[in-house]
Amino acid sequence: MAWSIHDHPRMQFGQSEFNRAGMTVPERRVAQRVVFWPPGGRCVHQGGGAATLSMVAAAVLLSGCGAMLPRSHAENPSPFGNYEEAREALERVVPYHTSSAELKALGFDIQASANVELLPYPQWLSALVHPNLPLHTVDPGIRDCIAAEQECRAYIFRYGEVDTRREGAFLADFLNFRRKTRTRGWRFQAAVLVRGDIILFRNHAGQPRIEQLELRRNPLGPLQNVGETSATGALGL
Repeated sequence: MAWSIHDHPRMQFGQSEFNRAGMTVPERRVAQRVVFWPPGGRCVHQGGGAATLSMVAAAVLLSGCGAMLPRSHAENPSPFGNYEEAREALERVVPYHTSSAELKALGFDIQASANVELLPYPQWLSALVHPNLPLHTVDPGIRDCIAAEQECRAYIFRYGEVDTRREGAFLADFLNFRRKTRTRGWRFQAAVLVRGDIILFRNHAGQPRIEQLELRRNPLGPLQNVGETSATGALGL
């Protein structure tokens, strides 16, 4: 059972004893007291509301509080919710049959899309045709587009969404002792060759699922970068 300083027989002083000694002790309320537990053991300080709040704040910082860690979101707006939706829409494009209007209805608008790029003739030619590849082995749509030269246009659509956030304990991250960064998302890229109003060629590439985890540990914490910078400067790098 805990006992306080006021329970000790040698430490109980009444108001009359102080008055007889010629001293006056004003009455006041004290929000803190000292408790010995067990008797003769170490002193435990019991505080009021401010101490409790400090303890709670320290516990939160040490335990986690991931909501305070930085995060970022990068998005290329598109009518598709994921990679598979974009791929399936593009595969419905039939070369030499699908028109620009039908391509737009599928979600690839060459006029108004926010993330579409028109490539000049030399650039798309070098991107789609290897210089050492015989021309007769190239896709017919690419061959006809090469023959049409400036009458053929190449469009690149870039869609996707990537979330990056740091995870773990806030204090370890803030002080640079340990940082864990997780990246999730998807990226889709489509190439379309158009002659006049007809699609001659289409292809796609990208990352259906991005799942990346980067873990970095710095034994020196906030001094880690200082040491690396000093070492680099000393070496003249």
